[in-house]
Amino acid sequence: ACEGIDFLTANLLGAATEIGGLVPDLFNFAEGASGTQIFDGGSDMYDSGNRMGTELSGSIPYTSGVVEDGEVFFGPGSRYATVKIPGVFVLAVDGLAVDTFEISGFLGADGQGTADGLEIGAAAGTFRGFVKRVYGSSNPSVIHILLVPEPADSVQRTFADDADSDLHTLTGLTGSDRLVYILTSRRVGVVGEPLETSDAEALATRVLAALGEADDDGDGIPNSCDLGCNGADLADPAGILDLADIVAFVNAFSSMSPDADLAEPFGVYDLADVIAFVTLFGGGCP
Repeated sequence: ACEGIDFLTANLLGAATEIGGLVPDLFNFAEGASGTQIFDGGSDMYDSGNRMGTELSGSIPYTSGVVEDGEVFFGPGSRYATVKIPGVFVLAVDGLAVDTFEISGFLGADGQGTADGLEIGAAAGTFRGFVKRVYGSSNPSVIHILLVPEPADSVQRTFADDADSDLHTLTGLTGSDRLVYILTSRRVGVVGEPLETSDAEALATRVLAALGEADDDGDGIPNSCDLGCNGADLADPAGILDLADIVAFVNAFSSMSPDADLAEPFGVYDLADVIAFVTLFGGGCP
């Protein structure tokens, strides 16, 4: 299919600057590419948070952009991927088959500041978004956006109303086959700021476009189909990983082209980018 999480990594990496620009005063937090939690994130954003779980597992690993089988975490037939770009972390799940999804852990704000929530629409009303915001302390804000397809009337959301807990839970997901989670952060001077409704909707809609929810150039081909199958598919023919893609990566790496900037720290071309390319290439095209 010309949409879905198979294209998420390439699409997000290709639009990283654009997506980050949708968050005013974006805080480019550290960590989030691998592991199962963010220990600090920089400037005491976390005290070990951003842990993801369902009723099947309380410790879902980040995938560094690789699409993984999700059966033990999200139920039979599911697949998932996480991608980290500057200041934004994204989880996408296809074939969701669980009732509950939860984010947990603790925040560096240690109870200082405000925790609140709001609901948004995204992608022309085809998705409903549940936003949690923790802000107003000297720590970077922590902003969750949980997205499920409409109709989502059966989905219930709860979250901790204190600024020490990262807890944010959705239940009633059995009627939803997809889930997208976006984490971002803002900081103005020394104050963590919230993300306003219009900015949250714009960010959510743009991330969903990376899953084929939009056709930005109007050519009748979903955005994801205008790109290769993943971040290693750099040369024609698209959808096939071969020697041409290896040559294209080497040339891009040598010239410090964004096409080769596949791993943190972004803007630096190093061994991490080579490892990311090898991992994506080894994973093959769907």
